Amino acid sequence: MGEHSTIYYDIQGLVLRRGQPFSFTITFNQDLPVDKYNLSFIFKSQTWQNFPRVKIPLNGSSNGWSAKRLSTKDQENNCVYFQICSSCDATIGKYSLSLEVCPMNKDSINTHDLLVFQFHADIYILFNPWNKSDACGLLSADQITEYAFNEHGQIYLGSSEIPRSIPWYFGQFDRDVLLTALSLLNKTSLPTESRIDISLMLRLLASNICSDPGANDGIFPPSSDKPSSSHQENGYTSSPVILKQYLLSNGQSVQGGSGSNWQHAAVFCSLCRSLGIPSRIVTVYNATCEAQEKENINLHWNTGQRPIVVVNKKVTRPWYLWNECWMRRDDIPAQNSGWQVVDSSAIDYNTKIRLIGPCSVAALKSGSLTLKWDTPNIYNVLNANRSHWLVYPDGNKKLIKMEKNVTDTKVVTKSLNKENEYDDITNNYKFEKSTGQIQPHHDVHIDMEISQTLKLGDDLHIILKANNLSNEPRTLVVALKLIKLSSTLEIKPNSDKQHQDLHVAQSTNPAGINTSLQTPVQSSVQDFQLNVNEHKVIPMKVAENNQMWTGCFDSLLKLYTSVIVRETGQIYQHEKYIISAQDDIMQLVFDNDVIEYGQPAKLQIKINNSFPCPLKNVKVTLDGFGISRSIPMK
Repeated sequence: MGEHSTIYYDIQGLVLRRGQPFSFTITFNQDLPVDKYNLSFIFKSQTWQNFPRVKIPLNGSSNGWSAKRLSTKDQENNCVYFQICSSCDATIGKYSLSLEVCPMNKDSINTHDLLVFQFHADIYILFNPWNKSDACGLLSADQITEYAFNEHGQIYLGSSEIPRSIPWYFGQFDRDVLLTALSLLNKTSLPTESRIDISLMLRLLASNICSDPGANDGIFPPSSDKPSSSHQENGYTSSPVILKQYLLSNGQSVQGGSGSNWQHAAVFCSLCRSLGIPSRIVTVYNATCEAQEKENINLHWNTGQRPIVVVNKKVTRPWYLWNECWMRRDDIPAQNSGWQVVDSSAIDYNTKIRLIGPCSVAALKSGSLTLKWDTPNIYNVLNANRSHWLVYPDGNKKLIKMEKNVTDTKVVTKSLNKENEYDDITNNYKFEKSTGQIQPHHDVHIDMEISQTLKLGDDLHIILKANNLSNEPRTLVVALKLIKLSSTLEIKPNSDKQHQDLHVAQSTNPAGINTSLQTPVQSSVQDFQLNVNEHKVIPMKVAENNQMWTGCFDSLLKLYTSVIVRETGQIYQHEKYIISAQDDIMQLVFDNDVIEYGQPAKLQIKINNSFPCPLKNVKVTLDGFGISRSIPMK
């Protein structure tokens, strides 16, 4: 299996790439005069239900498959050498193989003349990124090494200003990963003519990452509105551990919560690579998800200068992850083949169906929104202006400010050529647009300085800069609202209730509104006086250290700032994501660099608490070497 680059698969059987020949020897229990018999090889799919078998005559072909006899020196009479080559568009999956032998030059053949030999080894036929004729054929060896062969990856979270990576083990050669991918394909019966359509295969895989509401048959259970801390508790850093649990539970969702958006993308990437589909994880920062209007995000504020979080929770995310899969597509113009977006998370695009792609990246950039699949919906995640509205108690709204091109400020993926770095691929998705804000001229210039990171244990401070350009004194009314974001609970199942354009009445206390996505931390309102032509720098303390996050790597804070100039009605609105500062407090030390298989190894975990406060309820999760367990640290 070396020439098929499948020697690393940890599974019993023969793993092959389609469109590539393989040879083998059959030894009979007696001499076989091959020239007096008709021999045919029969491949029967074990993955696709009711799929017609492929019967290949020796020294002939069928449906692009071929079989021939090989001549070798010192060939024994009871040994026959063969070579079989599947077609470049053969349906991938698990197959059984049998040999049919019947006499030649006989007028009629009955069942007594027909001999069928069943081979007991399973045969797995996968996509072939090494073959340019394959729909998944890549252009360079570097791309194949990274997007099909590399078991280790980096997933980028953090913020658009500071992309921050976490490691992930894809483990696409692990037995449980390949078996899960095939079992998911086996769950659905498709028309025979559709089974070589890679687009439908990707849709099948992606739609089984997350369970639908009320079901428990996806790899991850459905999201719920109940608070959960699964992004802290499950501790997954590899796909094989997740998929092993899924198989052991007979196709029921894994325990430990619905997972996070980046875990969904990582597992999907593993499934694709196990089948030979080149795949990578892409992070879209400041993505527009579940927007109520196409190409426009509406943020609502009440007259008390508080964001209406029940509405605002459905519009933007600090980051959103999906996958890109490389493939040639025959159902769209040729220039739109290549990288295709596939979104495996159960997000709500204001419809009652799962919209997951594959969608051409080239089509997204050119705005070709009529092409399959789900192109308009994914396009709206990337392209939007943001409108700030003031909502009055009677429900009327007033446009405060519009920001252009605020979404998709950065799209990144793991670098192809540089270790532990990312490639900015924003230009693959969008033409550069002019940025700016549509707003009238005001006589008070307002700006904010906010740290992009915050160390666990530190207080949060900001600096407000105000310059009064008028000949009159001005009064600034400054409202701050800090919320804690849960990345896991951003992925919401679809429901009719979520499609309502909800507003919070003026009498409601916005600071008391707690949604599953946003948890208020602190809010305040202060007045500041500006003298004539005065430039003032105002330091402000937003929150104490004990009011903020738990220090998880995917935790974020979001600060809403609203400033009103009382005399003129000028309004300034600003929002900022804040991530935890990186601090390597843990070090792993093995006694030996080389660990012998089957022998015990000693691992030391050294923890250095550099924070100005004690760490409580600390758990260390081990995920690797076939181990997945959490250890409480006392």
